[in-house]
Amino acid sequence: MKLKPGGAKDWTDPFEFCREEEVVGVGWGLSGDSYETVGDIHKALQEKKSRRAEEGKGTEEILSDGRLNAPLRYMFKEMDIGDYVWVNKKNRFGLCRIKGDWEIIQNLSDNDAERYAPRDIKNFRPVDWVDVPYSLVPGYVRRKFSGQTGTAFEMDDGINEESKHAIRAIHAHENLDVDSELPRQEIADKISRAEIDRIFDILGPSETEDVVISYLQSKGWRIIKSSTGGSQADVECEMLTEEDGESTLGYLQVKTGSAGVNPESYKKYAD
Repeated sequence: MKLKPGGAKDWTDPFEFCREEEVVGVGWGLSGDSYETVGDIHKALQEKKSRRAEEGKGTEEILSDGRLNAPLRYMFKEMDIGDYVWVNKKNRFGLCRIKGDWEIIQNLSDNDAERYAPRDIKNFRPVDWVDVPYSLVPGYVRRKFSGQTGTAFEMDDGINEESKHAIRAIHAHENLDVDSELPRQEIADKISRAEIDRIFDILGPSETEDVVISYLQSKGWRIIKSSTGGSQADVECEMLTEEDGESTLGYLQVKTGSAGVNPESYKKYAD
């Protein structure tokens, strides 16, 4: 989830504010009085949509089919207490666990509302927030934030029982401010005892490629930097090794999960 409400004042930092308040939130606020239940809020949004429709206007909060806009829907209709939410700002990441229901700025005290309003945090949920060092953020999470995604999205790719276990384990450590605090020897011992399939279940495609390339480099293969671009879609990169004065060029392809590599498709590289 991106904590970058469009109506935030330039001098504010919504990410840092949410971190300090331990909330995740978006804008799209309602005008009017306080509301007692989530149902009351949803009803008020529907009434707002109807009024604007009569005026020939649309709303950002509710789609034409009556559903809440995706950020609101994910946050307030499809998130359950106990669910996890990744948030980021550049290379800073937080892993949050939802601990309360949908709240809105109208139900805050005047003093709190004055702090939330300039950050455009109008709808929010309280969370248990844990800062996560960049090196511990799974690759599939980083990739989600690197693209042109919307405010909030449900993450399916990379999520299985092993990755859920890893996410719960990361969140359980509340003091991960810097990598040096990690029990590296303990982690190394657990990795050495783990079944190889379990390790690769946790890794995403990019991490798997990194492991394979690092292994080949340890065996004397050198990566050719210019080959790592997207010009050769069917190989990851070219690698070179030398033995007894003779050079050998290799082409690397890495697949994960149930995906396979058909040798017939790569005969041209053997010529």
